[in-house]
Amino acid sequence: MEVAAEPKTEEKELPQKRYFRQRAHCNPLANNEFDHPVSPNHIDWKVFYPAYPSQPGLVEFADVGCGYGGLLMNLATMFPEKLMMGMEIRQKVSAYVRQKIEALRTLHPGQYQNISVVQTNAMKYLPNYFRKAQVSPVLATDSVLGVYRVG
Repeated sequence: MEVAAEPKTEEKELPQKRYFRQRAHCNPLANNEFDHPVSPNHIDWKVFYPAYPSQPGLVEFADVGCGYGGLLMNLATMFPEKLMMGMEIRQKVSAYVRQKIEALRTLHPGQYQNISVVQTNAMKYLPNYFRKAQVSPVLATDSVLGVYRVG
């Protein structure tokens, strides 16, 4: 039985979810060792937003538990002036989102520069990434994504 190897993403190819499958849930109370900043002042934002200056401004939207990044990708084009950060606890899923963002940046120059993802436990380390009242409250409804329910 052969195991599917993780393909390297070509410059203009989007990663495929099937190579990044992981259990649906991860225990946020487990003692996972994540690299996290001591405070928001200790973050090198250039790593997350390479098209922006070293201090690009404040991240205004946080997608906690972003999963495969669908909401993040849609909001990136709807609010191109806002910086957004996806936060995901699962390693393979956050790697998928990171590769997809890089591929979209290549496929659509000048777009998707305002989004990034970090693998972290938001329950424990959210204050290490954002200052008090930094992130705007966002309510995502079906109409935001253009999805309509029948019945």
